[in-house]
Amino acid sequence: MEYEISTNEEYLLKDIQIVIDKYKNDDTMNQKIKSLLKNIPKMVEQMKIKDEKRKHYIEEMNNEQENFINNFLATYHYFYIPNEERFFYYNNKHYIVENEDDISHKILTSINGQLINWKFKTSVSILRKIKEKHIFKSIPDSYTIQYVLNKLYPVIFKTKEETKYFLTVIGDNILKKNKDLHYFVNTHMKEFINEINKYACHYFGNIDCLGTIKTKYYEHELNNCRIINTQKSIQNKENWISFLKNNIIDLIVVSCHYSGRYLSADLYLDTIQQSTILERIIYLKNYNHDSIVNNFTKEYIEQYSNSNTSINYSISWKNMQFLWKRFLNKYQLPNIVYIQQLKVHLCNQYIYDESKDEFTNVISKYLPKISNFLDFFNANFFEGNEMFEINEIIMMYNDYIKDGKLSKDLGKIEEDEIYEVLSYFSSNYEIENEKQVFGLHCLKWNKKNDIDNAVRDYMMENFITNEENIIPYDCYEHYISTTQNQYKINKEYFINNIN
Repeated sequence: MEYEISTNEEYLLKDIQIVIDKYKNDDTMNQKIKSLLKNIPKMVEQMKIKDEKRKHYIEEMNNEQENFINNFLATYHYFYIPNEERFFYYNNKHYIVENEDDISHKILTSINGQLINWKFKTSVSILRKIKEKHIFKSIPDSYTIQYVLNKLYPVIFKTKEETKYFLTVIGDNILKKNKDLHYFVNTHMKEFINEINKYACHYFGNIDCLGTIKTKYYEHELNNCRIINTQKSIQNKENWISFLKNNIIDLIVVSCHYSGRYLSADLYLDTIQQSTILERIIYLKNYNHDSIVNNFTKEYIEQYSNSNTSINYSISWKNMQFLWKRFLNKYQLPNIVYIQQLKVHLCNQYIYDESKDEFTNVISKYLPKISNFLDFFNANFFEGNEMFEINEIIMMYNDYIKDGKLSKDLGKIEEDEIYEVLSYFSSNYEIENEKQVFGLHCLKWNKKNDIDNAVRDYMMENFITNEENIIPYDCYEHYISTTQNQYKINKEYFINNIN
């Protein structure tokens, strides 16, 4: 017969008595039972000591493990992005992607002493804690923050304040804040922000860095609109592409840090002390559509009474649209007014001659210089097969003025002005990078003839009979040292057009 062991003290004693009674006539078993009962106190004491040692060992190991984990995480700054199951390591300067196996190896090789018996358990605990440290909540050191700022300012942004503002906007987008606001950028910035989003998604998965950033205006509420201004140098991809490829993690972490530190991009504006910077950013918030058009007319248009002169002062509708475009470009504003709405507004403000499609008794200080340049350009350039850099066109234009063929009292014209003029008034020519104009033939400078003459002279001087034997660089050196022409072709264009 088998007995169930009771946990109740009374029944436990009863169970023992049952066993004793069962074997009371068996001397051998009776002696064994008595021996067992006699040794119970000693056995229990030994079990007690062993249990206390075990508890002490576990407590000691837990303390050692906790100290090791804390020291490890304080020494090695690891972070995690759950949706991509990706780990990152921060070396106090830059963030880099880290493989989980490498982290485990680092943990296991750092463990020594008694804790080595718990090394795999400790590794699992550390990895679990790292997974609780989201990369977007990381706080970068000053070195990292300044590194990112100095890569963006002044190359991309005009001021350090606007650089911080842009980064905070990126952070707001990632952390899904202020989705009702719209941040407008010029079209030159489109590639830059798209590259940011592309590289960010590569490391962080399907995140949205650009949700509130716009390049075009679609009747958005102006009170919710902001402007992000950039430098012209953003057009040169070489100025920033390497930084984005190599340091996009730094940029994203700093952006999220700023969004957390200032709570939002709009609240960051409260920290900006320079009114001119703030005015640029909140320009659309400060004005309505009519007041923005009024700002344009105050700056670009002057009313002029011609009652005392026979001269007819007027601005054609085409030229007026050009001035409006220049105004938008100057302040990096989206086109917030439809062209016909703009025309209606101007017709209410000025006298409009529908038969001539022009506004009368108005002038603009910006147009004479533009007309001066167009007179030069239309007299000297026609459709052709050559390329001229805008700085070469400026050089010829300045010489044209020196020769007395145009007024010299209208001021110098800049490269960006020529780009705007040619893009608007001579749209049949292709312009690349706002620097090079293709499809031209120039009366003042025939580049093809210069190259042909230089090649012929070089071949004669070096007794070369086959053009395939020409060394392009040597030919260009010969051209530079011998040409008597006022204008000289640059090396790249010369070599590319030898044949």
